[in-house]
Amino acid sequence: MNKTNKDNFSKNNSLFYNNRGMVSRKTISLLETYFKLSCLPENYGILNSKPQRNNNDQINMVEFDLKIEGTEITMKEKIRKIKNIKKELSMEWIEHFEYMSETNGWGDKQMGLIAYKLIDDEDYKESLTKTSYLKLKKEILEIAYPLEMKRKLVSSLDEIKQTEHTLIKEYYGSIIKTLKPYSFMMNFSKNEYERKLEETFIKGLGENTELELIKQRLQNKSLKEVLNYLETVETGLLCQLNRRETSTNTIESTSPKTEINYKAGKWCTHHKSRTHNTKECNLLKNYNKKEEPSLKNLVLKQYSESDMNIELPTMINGRKTNVMIDSGSNRNYVNHSLIKEYDLKTEECKPIRTIFGSGSSQISDKKAIIDLVLNEKNSYKTEFYVLQDSPIKILLGNEFLINNKAVLDFKDKRLTICGVKYHLIGSERDTEELMDERLIDNICATTNDEELINILKRYNSNNNNFKSILNIKASLNFNSIPVQSKQVKYSVPFKYREAGMIEINRLLKEDIIEKSNSDFVSPAFFIEKKNKELRLVVDYKKMNKYINDDTWFIPNVEESIMNMGENNYFSRIDLRNGFNQIVLEEESKKFTSFFIMGRQWQYKRIPFGIKPGPKMFQRIISNMLENIKNCFIYIDDIIIYAKTRQEHVSIILEVLKILYKNNVKINFDKSEFFKNEMEILGFVVNNQGIHPKQSYFENKIFYKDIKTKRDVQKLLGVLNWYRKFIPNLSRRIIKLTDLLKKDKTRFSLNEELRNEI
Repeated sequence: MNKTNKDNFSKNNSLFYNNRGMVSRKTISLLETYFKLSCLPENYGILNSKPQRNNNDQINMVEFDLKIEGTEITMKEKIRKIKNIKKELSMEWIEHFEYMSETNGWGDKQMGLIAYKLIDDEDYKESLTKTSYLKLKKEILEIAYPLEMKRKLVSSLDEIKQTEHTLIKEYYGSIIKTLKPYSFMMNFSKNEYERKLEETFIKGLGENTELELIKQRLQNKSLKEVLNYLETVETGLLCQLNRRETSTNTIESTSPKTEINYKAGKWCTHHKSRTHNTKECNLLKNYNKKEEPSLKNLVLKQYSESDMNIELPTMINGRKTNVMIDSGSNRNYVNHSLIKEYDLKTEECKPIRTIFGSGSSQISDKKAIIDLVLNEKNSYKTEFYVLQDSPIKILLGNEFLINNKAVLDFKDKRLTICGVKYHLIGSERDTEELMDERLIDNICATTNDEELINILKRYNSNNNNFKSILNIKASLNFNSIPVQSKQVKYSVPFKYREAGMIEINRLLKEDIIEKSNSDFVSPAFFIEKKNKELRLVVDYKKMNKYINDDTWFIPNVEESIMNMGENNYFSRIDLRNGFNQIVLEEESKKFTSFFIMGRQWQYKRIPFGIKPGPKMFQRIISNMLENIKNCFIYIDDIIIYAKTRQEHVSIILEVLKILYKNNVKINFDKSEFFKNEMEILGFVVNNQGIHPKQSYFENKIFYKDIKTKRDVQKLLGVLNWYRKFIPNLSRRIIKLTDLLKKDKTRFSLNEELRNEI
């Protein structure tokens, strides 16, 4: 863009520049703030980021005449000479030059000669091609972006975050600037470039902006359409900021200049006046009384000793103290009493109002720069707003977390800053806060048994960390030596990639998988669950041929549920990720190796899909609960049934104690308690007896279009499952079984067969 165009851009976008001057650009994104709070705080501002012109650029500029198509008018266009290819050449320069070439209709040879003259790098000039721009372009780009830069560019793409950019267009532009050279190095096609662009854009979005993007994408909007929508929202927000700034400037400029009686020691930070101090300011007193929803981001919770407090051990002025972390607060706060106690300096600032959870509020007109020392060696200078009276002494909010790119891990009580991990401390109530409140309410509504409620609470505190079942290890036994093979790798659809990485990271974090270099590799893929999360599935079809099945048995459902009929109370305990709770012997791990999304992993626990998995798990849980009556175990489901409530509570309590003792994890979200009837594998069991689930039966049969032998086999399987509920089944399915004897693989059913079904 030439000088003239840049000046025009500045004039036409004065709104953009005039509103960039109150808080650090690193603080927070305009859109992210808006989508989080549904408004902008009164004191929100944007850093002035108007580009600074380099005088040397003007000296090294070359001017060209550009023809305006369809007219005889020409305009001046400047382009910079390249003195150092490695430092100065960019994809923007290439695009600018190609725009000029296209406008003037230059051919490849003419472009090559002109570009050659613009390249003034003495180290490389003699080796460059003069007569072909295409060859010259490839040569200079290979100099500017050598292959060793590839890893650096990938890392740079991963580090681009929306929260580090004020406007969405700046964030998008940062991605484009880094992606273009990377695309050149990788020789991306147009589709590959657009796919990588979309992937990087979504990955770096703030949490709240990403949710807004998902809403827009659900309306089948393209990324470009969503970007236009976000820019439109930003324009409205900038107008809002401009009106605020204009209003403030108007008040200041129209105020009558009167003789002021300055009082010694007086200063109002709001009016910039010595006639009174900030505490005496009537305007701020009235302002303090108003309730303004636009300031809801400045709300501080009313903390008590019983709440879950996460604190970071630090040193301030050589003294140890704990700083509370609150990701729900946008700012950092410190109590005036701590300022005095630690002899810290303060300075006056623009007043901000903070609302507490109790409904009271305070105005802070001072701030302090405090040096927080972590692990006795790493120092972080942090800005705090000073409060005269607050429920906490010192608090770190989102401002600190965002500025330092900190990652909070509440589960492991850890704060990570630039790869350095700091341990957090919390109250004993941390794990209890994670309890499934729905389940507790359900139990309390049906029983007053305090022992049962207490064991559930204790259970959940242990249930949080996904550790393995105690004192149990499983090994895979083989009928022959497995053959090493490099199987076909399944590609992962683009729409699953981000969620897929989340699932892989979860498995790593829970110590279920690890990196692998095994020669026994199986392919893997993702399937979408009902809740839109992904499940990792490994295809062990070939490996299972070499593995012996476990000698235990899976119980006959039909026989087992016969004992359940005529009971009044039913509960189901679902064991969380059943097989993954059992550790594999070291020698067996390499046979579970799989490949997905460019990396190879192997299981440290029994994986789903391995042949002996179901029977292994059935054997372990059955042995644990072998002395419990009225308890049916089917792999990872435990069904408890009883005629009286008291008996039912007693059995649940006994089961939970044994599971808790052995560190078996429960999926409370899928578990059910104190039901009058229970669905078990297509059957409904209640005090009236056992009967098929009608909707399951209809979905499996009546709406199935039978076209192949495989369809007939599935239909016969379902009918045989409900054999006891269908009179004379063998005689009535003769015509269906005859279809399997025919040579045809595809056929259609006649009306008689359809009626019989």
